[in-house]
This record gives sequence, C-alpha cells and structure tokens, in this order.
Amino acid sequence: NERDLIDKLKYLIKKYKRSFIIKPSGGSGGAGVIPVSKDENPANFGKIITESKKEFFAKFMKNRNPYPYTIQEKANFSLINWKGGKHTFDLRIYIARNKNRVVPVGGLARIARGNFTVGLDKQEFVVNLSGYNGQIEVERGIGFSEKNSRLLNLNKEDFANMFSIGCVIFAKIVQNYKEIIDFTEWDKIIE
Repeated sequence: NERDLIDKLKYLIKKYKRSFIIKPSGGSGGAGVIPVSKDENPANFGKIITESKKEFFAKFMKNRNPYPYTIQEKANFSLINWKGGKHTFDLRIYIARNKNRVVPVGGLARIARGNFTVGLDKQEFVVNLSGYNGQIEVERGIGFSEKNSRLLNLNKEDFANMFSIGCVIFAKIVQNYKEIIDFTEWDKIIE
C-alpha cells in the first residue's frame, strides 16, 4: 500500500543516501516509472506516488493494480553519443538452454529516448522501445555487433563477461527454481 511504499522510500534514502526509481507492478512502456531524488523532501513522496498511479491508470485504467511497487536504485548511467546527444542505455542478453547447456544467443542495447542531463526526466533513463503513445521505436534498439560495440564502448571481453555472468545466473535460477518461487522471507532480507 501507499503508506508502506512511503516508509520504504524514507528508509532506503536515509540509509543509502541514494536516489531511487519506483516502478508499478504489471506495467510496461515506463508508465508510472518515476525517479525519487535522494534530495526530495519526504513530505512529497505521497505526491510522487499519486503521479505514478495517475500515469499508470491512464494507460491501464483500473484493470491492473500498481502494487506492489518495485523500488530500484537509480543507476549511475553509462552514456553514449547517439543522434547528436548523450544517451543512457541498457543491455539485454539473450541466453537459451540447449539440453543441459546454457548458451548465449545474442543481445540488444536499448537506448533512452531523451538526451541525458541530470536523469530526473524519465525519457532520460527509461529505455523501453514501446509504450510512448503506442509507438514502437525500433531504431532505439541495436543488436550486438562489432560496429555497435564501438558505439556502446564495449569490447569482446565485456561481451564475454556479460554472457558468462548471464549464463551462470540463468543456470542458478534453473537449479534453484523451486526455492526462489517459494521464498517468502523478504522481510528478513530487506531490513
């Protein structure tokens, strides 16, 4: 609920002195994703959550519940030069299971729509390729290639490391699937 979300934001910002991003459950396209600055007055958290829900319900009406929210640390973004400005991006790696082996099969960089200034406007950091007024902006998605690796300031070792880490994580998830799904003691982890 809202009170719980406000309390968690207060706790996290006070403890870690970092900015966070709130994301409603079951959303897409960045609807309801809002940054919460570490310098924000806690008295404004309710207004921020209200704005998030307003945006979420504008897209999904009352068909979905935005709770529980995800609270994610705001990343210290890497920036690239793209279309005349500095932009943030994220990397998606694709791995598959082939019999008993986990193998890397490709990847995608998703570039934020807006030029990066300070990272408080969602178009500076939300990298979804769909969701902005129903548009799908495929030009902001670039596949992994030698040419694109230069744009992303990544080398072969970076790609090898990403794929290796992804495969290890995926294998651990497969091995521990039941325990992960059944885990209920989040309150002991998030104190």
